[in-house]
Amino acid sequence: MNSKIQNSNTSPSLWLTLGILALIGVIYFIIEQLNGRFQLVDFEVYYKAATRAISGENLYRPEEDGFFRYKYSITAALFFIPLSVLPLFASKVCYWFLLTFTMVFGYRLLHTLTARPFQSKIYGPLLLTGILGLVSTELELHLGQVNFIILSLLLGTAYFYKKQKQLSAALLWAISIFLKPFGLILLPYFIVRKEFKLLGFFFSLATLLFFLPILFYGWTGLWEQTQLWMQELSIEMSKKQDLLQEANHTIFSVIARYTPLAYITFSDSIIKIYQLVLLSSLGLIVLFAMRKTKDMEDHIPYDFAYLIALIPMLSFTDKNAFLFVLPLIFMLLINFHKLPKLAKFLSVLGLFLYGGNVRELWMRIPAPGYDNAALCWDALSFITIGSLLVWSIFVFFIHRSSTQ
Repeated sequence: MNSKIQNSNTSPSLWLTLGILALIGVIYFIIEQLNGRFQLVDFEVYYKAATRAISGENLYRPEEDGFFRYKYSITAALFFIPLSVLPLFASKVCYWFLLTFTMVFGYRLLHTLTARPFQSKIYGPLLLTGILGLVSTELELHLGQVNFIILSLLLGTAYFYKKQKQLSAALLWAISIFLKPFGLILLPYFIVRKEFKLLGFFFSLATLLFFLPILFYGWTGLWEQTQLWMQELSIEMSKKQDLLQEANHTIFSVIARYTPLAYITFSDSIIKIYQLVLLSSLGLIVLFAMRKTKDMEDHIPYDFAYLIALIPMLSFTDKNAFLFVLPLIFMLLINFHKLPKLAKFLSVLGLFLYGGNVRELWMRIPAPGYDNAALCWDALSFITIGSLLVWSIFVFFIHRSSTQ
């Protein structure tokens, strides 16, 4: 039995699957070089911020930096200091392969969180998950973003939480929120689960990380930089979203555009009420799902999957952030055989809408009102519709499993 358990964790099939997924990053790197598209413009923003942080210089220069200005935490800039000692091009190359490694490590964590003894039919779903995520992966690597890093940190949080190592879980969770505050979506979850020890570790470590820039800025400099950071956050929060605008991939926009709500005139007050009602509804569904998973053996990967998947649907962001849906897709795929026929059909449809926009294929096909089908796919936010469909089926599956 022990040998079989070991085989489920160190199987050649696992390493072959991870090797294929790693090859994706290498192939994309070669293609970017051949096409002259190796830019990593978002990473360059972090790189510039790190070089400024070393010297204790101001990070927030909207007039000087223009569109590619730094608008993240002071602590996040410190994370990139090791890469900032290299020339920019060499640093971009290193970061590309760091992202590739992080991507593979994230898939490895997914396997670890869900693998059981004697479970051999897990590598196909793992590889298919990576293939379905290619559209988001390509953009993530091209921009040099941090979503894959955040995703791996949150999966690591789930791993250590499952192992009842609260301090390690809290550390990874705290690090993630300084890159982007997406991980705060777990805060209500841990409160409801009454994980007060983990929450105590989290707030303590987050406080330490917040004050870490004192090493470069001193108390006065940190206060000044924090005020400028708050200004940037205020600007971002005050940006108005047009709920009926094409390519707005939030769930708020998609529901408004594809229901009779499209005929309503959305004033500022109506938008706030609408978003509050929708958020409350989602919160109730999540509480319902948490209640259903409470007694499940693998409730932690289930809970993290449907919570993390909500991040891109609630945030006004680009489609590369839909990487956060991948754990949900993987969890659905390994349980696909348990779904009824209609749920299987809807799952396939949702997965196609999520990961089917291969631009090199659809850009050759015309679409009414658009230059090509790929642009139409983005404009109509099919990636959100697919994600929401998969998310709904997953919650349905949780309910169905808990009642059997």
